[in-house]
Amino acid sequence: MIRPAPRSRIGEIDALRGFAVCGMTVVNVWQNTLAHGRTTSIDWAMTNLAQSRFYPIFACLFGVGFALFLRSAKARTARPWLVALARLVVLALFGALHGAVNAGDVLLPYALIGLLVLLPAGFLAPPVVILVGTGIVAVSLTVGDPWPLIAGLFALGAGATAAVLKETAPEKTAPQEAAQEAPQRASGPATGAGYGRAARRTGYVIFPLAASLTVVLTLRWNASQTGGLYLAAALSGAVAYATGFLLLTRAIPAVGEIFRTLGRMALTCYLTGTAVILATLPLLTADESGFTVVAVSVLTIAAQIVLTRWWLARYRYGPLEWVWRRLTWWEPLPNRQNGNRDTRSPVPDPDLP
Repeated sequence: MIRPAPRSRIGEIDALRGFAVCGMTVVNVWQNTLAHGRTTSIDWAMTNLAQSRFYPIFACLFGVGFALFLRSAKARTARPWLVALARLVVLALFGALHGAVNAGDVLLPYALIGLLVLLPAGFLAPPVVILVGTGIVAVSLTVGDPWPLIAGLFALGAGATAAVLKETAPEKTAPQEAAQEAPQRASGPATGAGYGRAARRTGYVIFPLAASLTVVLTLRWNASQTGGLYLAAALSGAVAYATGFLLLTRAIPAVGEIFRTLGRMALTCYLTGTAVILATLPLLTADESGFTVVAVSVLTIAAQIVLTRWWLARYRYGPLEWVWRRLTWWEPLPNRQNGNRDTRSPVPDPDLP
């Protein structure tokens, strides 16, 4: 099996995934309270500002992560599709176990949708995957069903990432690489700075447009209660939240670092969040003010920020991420830090997802 040299992870993806996990944690705490027959004073705010606004971000990033994983698998083994299949099967097993204690589990559906969408998408050209994903999203908004939306976002995330990887990493012969190496080094910082400025300018346009559209769609949904309008509001809200968060992290990099470790341990955070919800359920259902929902959510997220940062300073992967990776590759996988790290990160960061 080929072992490529370690490469830095994409920090913004980890940070955005961590942000989505935080939002999903708040929504999960609230939804579990409602599931036990309780209403709270924050129900309107949660319904219109938080519910369904974060899982689209996570779903798109799930597709992104799958495309990055597949690229890494192609560099390591002659059977990347078998490894990708194993990764989704292991996730399904996690979901089946989690579903036994939490009826709202999403891991098993995510794994099944991944088997139906992401594996076949890997054999298609990126533009075709993007086109198919766009069509599925359009259908979901028409029928008002969130599961096709998730499937479409899987495809869009995977297709867009594959397109970027194909564009930025063309195949070259050894002489071509040697001839281009020096000018690339010389122009690298300027190119990166130009890309950063272009991305910020784009974000400054997308953020207010998405935020304004979300307000309009949310008001219209409150007047009509139409499922398609709600999903459209949720999707535009997710775009606004994601764009706003990325603009914030570029203006204040420390914000991104706070969420980055949560993103790297998203599976562990999601499942431990369920444990906290089950343990605090008597408190949640006894309070109609919504204060307990907010308090449990904030304390859970704060504890996870501290613990994930502590853990990743000592280990390469989160505990459940290590199990997931170990069962996927079915080979020994040391988890102690070995000194490889991204020097821009406060915690060691040896390789891609």
